[in-house]
Amino acid sequence: MRLTRRYLALLLVLLLLCVGALSGCGGKEESAAQNEATSAPTETETQTLPDDNEIVSGLIGKGQLVKEMAYDYVIVGGGASSESKVWLKDQKMKMEGTFNGPKMTFIFDKSKKEFITYTSGQNSAIKMTLSEYNGPDTTTPVDYVSGLVESKYTIGGTETVNGMECKVLTFTSEGSTVKEWISTEYGIVVKAQYEAGGEMTTMEFKNLQIGTGAVPAGTFDLPSGMEVVDINGMMNLDSNK
Repeated sequence: MRLTRRYLALLLVLLLLCVGALSGCGGKEESAAQNEATSAPTETETQTLPDDNEIVSGLIGKGQLVKEMAYDYVIVGGGASSESKVWLKDQKMKMEGTFNGPKMTFIFDKSKKEFITYTSGQNSAIKMTLSEYNGPDTTTPVDYVSGLVESKYTIGGTETVNGMECKVLTFTSEGSTVKEWISTEYGIVVKAQYEAGGEMTTMEFKNLQIGTGAVPAGTFDLPSGMEVVDINGMMNLDSNK
């Protein structure tokens, strides 16, 4: 009976020692796992910043969404300046300003590939095909941005122009140094500068109104009672004789 008690006591001591050793090992493994998890970088800590191409591609994408806008178009260069008012909606565009003296209006319809022009104070207008157009610059803020697809540029930072936050891009086009300010909100050019042969030309789009309602109803309508002379129609009639 004494031997049995001693034997049982010895087994109890050995059992307690084994349990203590196992719990110690488990604690080390758990602590090491916790340290490893803490030191390992998480996905949110590893971020890849967009490069210049991605930034500009995003701006171009925004610009393509703009279907309606109105603005003042100011050009200064070569010792001269011009200012016109422009309305743009879908496939139609209207430009109104003083060009070489008289106040003139041009109404373009890209879907029909034609335009109508008339001089203020006159009751007749002329209709021609777009291929015959040789008037003031009709490049829109969206057109300027679209041209960046095939250009090599650098981004110079962010500036505020005409009340809009803009990315500043610089590139070379046809031997000229070009600088453009592109709205980060709408992806359209707000200002552009061209330098060639020591001469600087600046284009600005001011008082920009963008989105539904920017172009009032009836903007592209002709004044009441105005007669339209279709030059192309007359030429076709002559050719059929």
